[in-house]
Amino acid sequence: MKANWKPRDAFARARRRSTPWRLAMVPVMMVCIIAVFFSYQYLSLHALSCLGPKDAFFCTPTHIASIVLILVLLVLALPAGMIITNGLFWLIRRVRNALDRVEASVEQSFSKANTELFKAFLAMTCVLLPIWVFGVGSIVCVSETTIYKRSWPLASITGYPISHIAKVVPMCSRGGRGGRNIALMVTTDDGISIDLVGLDIWYRSFSANVLAVLQDRSWDYSEIARNCPSTYRNLVALP
Repeated sequence: MKANWKPRDAFARARRRSTPWRLAMVPVMMVCIIAVFFSYQYLSLHALSCLGPKDAFFCTPTHIASIVLILVLLVLALPAGMIITNGLFWLIRRVRNALDRVEASVEQSFSKANTELFKAFLAMTCVLLPIWVFGVGSIVCVSETTIYKRSWPLASITGYPISHIAKVVPMCSRGGRGGRNIALMVTTDDGISIDLVGLDIWYRSFSANVLAVLQDRSWDYSEIARNCPSTYRNLVALP
């Protein structure tokens, strides 16, 4: 059986569905997607404190988990932001009527489109939720006396006393598109290395407290580039 879908017909339906209101929805949709993404990120990072040790003042996803977490939250923010945008415009009767008219021209309805979008959001959530659990379950935490690490969500968390930290190596190098990559590697007496920065943006608010905990350890500044701006250097190096 041959499919009836043709590109020419799809473009024709798109032209019939065009309306100035759809163009107005684009910037609003972008704002909603960004707002949802940062809301997801804020809630996820604060959830880390519930998963970490009670005495820890700072917890962050591991470097790999941070990348996974950002990608998952970004994918989930897309349909959620679109649903919120549609809901906002749906509240305006003039817009609702205009969109219903253009959707009716292709035998569709605005409410049906939103319903299908919501179903897709639920399906994506079910698929990506286990990956999100991995992102918030693979953590590094710092307390006044101990550094903790859990590599996998189901693994037990391991504590390394600050007194057993043999070396602290701050890193600052040039990243892609003119940015900077920073890290704060600590090495235990057993040779285990842990990056305490994890998610850069989240770490910045706690950098002063983390550095204060490690100030009496042995520091190696050889991995800080000479052209590293002081703004980045101060995040991972002692004053």
